Amino acid sequence: MDMDLQALDPSFEEIFKSDQDLTPFRLFDLPAELWLRVIDLAVTKSDSITITKGRSALDQVEIVRQPAITRTCRLLRQEALRMFYRHNDFEAMHFTGVACPRKWFVAIGKENLMAMHSFTFYAKFQSGFWMDKFREIGIKAEVERTPHGGMERRGSVYSKLMVKFCDGDVVPISS
Repeated sequence: MDMDLQALDPSFEEIFKSDQDLTPFRLFDLPAELWLRVIDLAVTKSDSITITKGRSALDQVEIVRQPAITRTCRLLRQEALRMFYRHNDFEAMHFTGVACPRKWFVAIGKENLMAMHSFTFYAKFQSGFWMDKFREIGIKAEVERTPHGGMERRGSVYSKLMVKFCDGDVVPISS
């Protein structure tokens, strides 16, 4: 390791001793079209985000964590979260041993649900069952079974359900 340090240019440490004013890059000084594009590149994924795929609780936390750029300031959070949920496709599985994603829906909030472009859900139970389950936790959703694209796992067939979150107040069904 000492050999690696000796290979550095002697001027390397000078950057840390400089009295120069190191001014931060001011993202919001750019035209709005440019900083919005930067945010879009930071939050948009090419593949679907599977919110129930983690092998461990820590893996799962990492999967569902909102992008780091959303934790820098209020304006970036507002714009970036809207883009994150609108421009990405999300999916979940409801299998034995996999956490139900309904808690995640509640955690991200109604505004983010409404912004969500696409949510695909693989489950055994049919659409009416899931609409009732969403309603029980205060989320109004339309759930439709797609004719193709189900999946088989351990000998069971799971339907592919498309979920669309609806605006409007929902009163939980009383038990």
